[in-house]
Amino acid sequence: MARQLVAIAAYESGHKSDRVKRITDVLTVAGDRRPGAPRTVLNEYVHAKEHAEFLGSVVLQSKIDMERSIRAVADLVNGIITIFESAASAPMSAMVLTRSAGEIVMRFCYIYDPEVPPARTLLRMAAFQIESVEDNLRTAEAFGVHGEGDANDAREQIPTMHEFFTSHGVERTPDSRRPEFTVNLRLDGATENVKFNATDAYRRYLRVGFWDWALGSGATHGRGWFLPNVIGTFDEAPFMDRNEIAVTVTLQILELATAFAVAAGGHTGADTDDYLRKVHLRRLGVTEADRENDGNAVSHREYGDRVLAPRFPMGTGGASFAGPRA
Repeated sequence: MARQLVAIAAYESGHKSDRVKRITDVLTVAGDRRPGAPRTVLNEYVHAKEHAEFLGSVVLQSKIDMERSIRAVADLVNGIITIFESAASAPMSAMVLTRSAGEIVMRFCYIYDPEVPPARTLLRMAAFQIESVEDNLRTAEAFGVHGEGDANDAREQIPTMHEFFTSHGVERTPDSRRPEFTVNLRLDGATENVKFNATDAYRRYLRVGFWDWALGSGATHGRGWFLPNVIGTFDEAPFMDRNEIAVTVTLQILELATAFAVAAGGHTGADTDDYLRKVHLRRLGVTEADRENDGNAVSHREYGDRVLAPRFPMGTGGASFAGPRA
């Protein structure tokens, strides 16, 4: 049963013809610059700027960054499939891999949010690139004396990288305690924080099932409230059996596939309705296999529209979305 359920997600997340065709369609439409699509508006915005060449390179680098990120998601999903196809029991591993894939997809949705104006999209792209370089220093410092050489290299590279951006119209606010790190970026009156809040992104972009982040966090950090669900003892079996874990993981993967398609299609103007319908059919297959009582299935459009925004207040106020912080 578990193997069959994950095969449904495997087809969705790993089947070559479906996945490659959809990504190819999205890239083709993006290259065609469909009138009015956010990607087209972004390109027009960049080309009209004084520093168009540099800002265009930021957009190009973002494409490379996100391609690598989505390939990483495919790798993680393949790992999940391997777990459930094997005879070994590794429920924690499957949950942790799903959580990692989710964070990457949420970052993609955040950067390519179709409702965000071009200046903010560009800043989100730049923030990812700046944080990636600054994190080299954070990582090297974590190694103490063994990372001193890499830390010194990073300290030399970071000011140069900052200069690239500030000399081409992107303002930055340095951290008050460690000015080599960036708090937020500004361009044409728009401001974006460099730090990405994945928890709030789950609530914003995973329209149904945004609680998946909490499950993944429970597995990743070995929370006491979560462990009894998937890990037993000599005297007690876990609350969830192998099939229930497979259902949970598979549904999470399908939700991520939906979020990715909505963001990619919304940004480029590509028609992802058929893809979303296929994802939903697989979702229905999983829920039907797991459901004890009869119920009424809904279409993929109705399903996607059921929860357009969180019905509860965000505990942080949405730190990544509420605007700049001092």
